[in-house]
Amino acid sequence: MSPLKKFTTFHYFFYFCKIFKQYKFMKKAGFILMAAMMFIATSLSAQKGGFKGTIKFENSYEGDIDAALLARMPKELEVQICGNFTKMSPYNGVTLLYNGNLKTSYTLFDFPMGSYYIATPKDSTEAKRKNLKYDYEYTSETKTFAGYQCKKVLITVTDLETDEVTTQELWVSEEFNSNPDINFSSFPGLKGYPLALTQSQKMPDGSEIVVKTQAVSVIENKKLKEQEFYLTTRYQKVTYEELLKKLGVSGGNDD
Repeated sequence: MSPLKKFTTFHYFFYFCKIFKQYKFMKKAGFILMAAMMFIATSLSAQKGGFKGTIKFENSYEGDIDAALLARMPKELEVQICGNFTKMSPYNGVTLLYNGNLKTSYTLFDFPMGSYYIATPKDSTEAKRKNLKYDYEYTSETKTFAGYQCKKVLITVTDLETDEVTTQELWVSEEFNSNPDINFSSFPGLKGYPLALTQSQKMPDGSEIVVKTQAVSVIENKKLKEQEFYLTTRYQKVTYEELLKKLGVSGGNDD
């Protein structure tokens, strides 16, 4: 299947890691993490008046992972939030911006030859999940993360075309008076503020590992401004295909 069939930042990142040999270890690391990190980045919600601050997360991994690769996998992640805006940089040279008001996301790439961004507007996001059915089971089981009481939520996503079913486990806090619009990219309609995520992820070699991400601190910063989450003029807008050409790559298969 062409990467264009799954129009997500994760697939862009995974493919470009294959292009740059100096980032070879990131090929597997990106494959493992980007789905989980994109969820965290697009599932942050707002308090009354708009929460402003930073959520610090820790990552852990279970399964058959090469020790050298595991040592270089990110163990921490910081996500900045300003109301319905979120920003994170999971790796050097890659920044993710999410605008919950417009339901639009941006992937920013900083390469030696220039800085570029790929926009995923609302209609593309909706088209991506047109054949996906999301079911949320809100349980009574509770845990505390970063000082916030969370309830366990089981998510089942069904592909209506292939009947493929995937499941994830979340721990969601309602103390943040969450705004569902901020969940537009990953889990539309999810109620609450996710502070922990557990999911299985298949590796390129067919093996499977478990990725666990959980918040360890919530730091409020009322000085954050929305302008800090806007695109700057140094980034040039491109499509996926145009960026491949600039990188001197022909075609988009995943061989």
